[in-house]
Amino acid sequence: AIFDLEGHFLQAIGHRGDGPGEFNFLTHVTVDPAGRILVTDAMNARIQVFESDGTYRGSIGKLGDASGHFGRPKGVAVDSRGNVYVADAMFDNFQIFDIEGRLLLNIGESGSAPAEFWMPAGVAAGAGGIILVADSYNRRVQVFETIGKEGTAP
Repeated sequence: AIFDLEGHFLQAIGHRGDGPGEFNFLTHVTVDPAGRILVTDAMNARIQVFESDGTYRGSIGKLGDASGHFGRPKGVAVDSRGNVYVADAMFDNFQIFDIEGRLLLNIGESGSAPAEFWMPAGVAAGAGGIILVADSYNRRVQVFETIGKEGTAP
């Protein structure tokens, strides 16, 4: 559902299913700098992208075990450059995409060392290129920093 800043209902997006604009177990929602709405559709193993008016735009990822695919996507975040970060609880990693769904980078594997995860459950993009990943079973938040100039890929 979409609400205005005063909490008034504006519209609902989607319903249960596996087609475009349909959902199966939503876990996270974020908005990118252009106002697009990104929704983690966990059981359909994808991130769905909508325009600010609720119009379906496309999706990022699909079920699979290759880079760019998901097992159980959880958190989704977008940084000021428009890069999309997705934490995957099944594959113990997070992946970075552009808004068109092209994979830029895959980070992590199972474990407890730095840049290793055990059931990451969320991701946030902070100021200055800081990326926070909630590493739930390791009971910590891992902090990463993107490199590159503003407006470029990480």
